[in-house]
Amino acid sequence: MAPADSPEMGFGTCEVTGQVVPRDALVDFQGKRVSAEGKQILLDRLQSGIDPIHDGPAVLPGPWRRAGCICIDNFALMAAGYILGATLGHIAAANIVKHHESAAQTKHLTLILLATISLCGWLLNVAYFTFMPFKSGKTLGKLVGREKIIRMDGGKMTFGQSLLRAIVFCLGSLFITCALFVGGLNSIALGELLGLAWLILDWAFIVGDPALRLALHDRIAGTRVIFSDGRTR
Repeated sequence: MAPADSPEMGFGTCEVTGQVVPRDALVDFQGKRVSAEGKQILLDRLQSGIDPIHDGPAVLPGPWRRAGCICIDNFALMAAGYILGATLGHIAAANIVKHHESAAQTKHLTLILLATISLCGWLLNVAYFTFMPFKSGKTLGKLVGREKIIRMDGGKMTFGQSLLRAIVFCLGSLFITCALFVGGLNSIALGELLGLAWLILDWAFIVGDPALRLALHDRIAGTRVIFSDGRTR
């Protein structure tokens, strides 16, 4: 007679609990074939900062490594932003020369130009940090740093999660845009100060959370950052 967990009997064994269950009740999760109960055990380990496979502390990218990856992304975005700003600036300058604008009108157009460039730059950042992670779990920086963004349960992010994560992450730079629209050129310093404060707050969650290394934008979106090369130690 075939054993209960043989393919002939249509049963299998959960690799976490050892329970014998119908084979179609087993799913692949974190490299194991597990039942619903086994999956919940592994998920609880993940959310507690424990490596679900080796039962030890999970090895996760630290704040300095993640900051380095973001710097790489920002360099790429700065290049794109420079092209965008130069293009819009050229169009605005040509319009001022053509219509012989007064000093007051020129100042007003300059403010509108800066605010528009700032808003377009913010939208560019949101698009970049939404579509690239949604497609592959990585940005250019994370590709270099061998990091990957996943859901808390180890699955692929949904588009909604990726968009929410990007908006929260880029919220600091939006303060500068809002300051330009509301207070003009004199409010740029205030916008930059608020943006810096938001960045520090976001990153403080990584520093203060050595078990899971969840930034504020990760907590809100329900995501986490892991090493993409499969390291566990």
